[in-house]
Amino acid sequence: MIRITCTHCRQVLTIDEGFAGGVCRCQHCGTIQTVPSAKPATRSGGGGIVGSAAKTLYRSAERGSRPPRDASQEHPLSDSTLEELAQIVSSSGLQSQSRRLRQPPIPGAASPAFTMTPPRKKLSLPLLVATAIILILLLIIVLLLLRHPANQAAPSAASSAPPAVVAATPNFAAMTLDAEDTVVYLLDDGGSASDILPAMEAICFQSIKSLGPQRRFKVIFWRDGSPMYPLDGTTRATDDEERNCESALRDNYAQGSTTIDSAFKLAVGCHPDAIVVVTAKAEQLPDDFSETILTMRGDSNAKVYTVGVNGDSTTDTTKLGELATIAAHTGGQFLNISSSDLNRLAH
Repeated sequence: MIRITCTHCRQVLTIDEGFAGGVCRCQHCGTIQTVPSAKPATRSGGGGIVGSAAKTLYRSAERGSRPPRDASQEHPLSDSTLEELAQIVSSSGLQSQSRRLRQPPIPGAASPAFTMTPPRKKLSLPLLVATAIILILLLIIVLLLLRHPANQAAPSAASSAPPAVVAATPNFAAMTLDAEDTVVYLLDDGGSASDILPAMEAICFQSIKSLGPQRRFKVIFWRDGSPMYPLDGTTRATDDEERNCESALRDNYAQGSTTIDSAFKLAVGCHPDAIVVVTAKAEQLPDDFSETILTMRGDSNAKVYTVGVNGDSTTDTTKLGELATIAAHTGGQFLNISSSDLNRLAH
């Protein structure tokens, strides 16, 4: 055995004699050491080395084409020495470990156990507050949408709530009526209206529909003892009340002579905004008809709208008839309509 001291860590190494004249690695620090020859070499007459041939890790004969060099002139750290050193490192496993340390991670391969996971970012306080505010606003919007009338169920037909106000233009036979609340209709059901009473009533029902449910109405005939609707006071112009009115007046018929006095006094007592007077005997009205009506009207603010079927009480173009005079003095209007036009408008 050959004993040498490491040139780096100064540890004493024991080397087998077979490595005499070669190199070895320090088992403590890994430094490459040159192993001295076990005993001097002698040359034969032919110039070759005799005696115990030094076993070395570097033999030129193993390189094939290179001519052998004199072992005495071969430096321990020559090119061949470095090549042999590389083989030793490769066989020791250090090279593979070094490659593994330098080799980049393979995609898809499992991460090493010591890989550190980056810390999760914590939400900042302002961000949390903003998120809470947004959620509260969304909740408020949802509640408002649920409470909106468009999302509520429509009231049932049996609901007792007052009818909604419907925009309407009150009219009678295309004549506009200026009335904010109540309209009273006075229909002459004397013998002169025997052919046109159904059309007169039909246009009256159409006029009631034009009032809308926010207004009130009452229908009175000139002849004493004729039906009226409603019997007491006035009623709202709803669809149901209009149908009830038609049913109540269905059996009425025109006959005899009539006067307007009692019917007009009853109409004024309802405190209406407008009174509609319809007659088929305009040419037969007495000369003091307008004076009588204006007297019975008294201090009422009701506007009187007069309708003369087939004429007025005068044919003098320079003079107003009785019906036109009443309308002019009360702020109403006068309409002269033929029986054919009345029947046409009724259908």
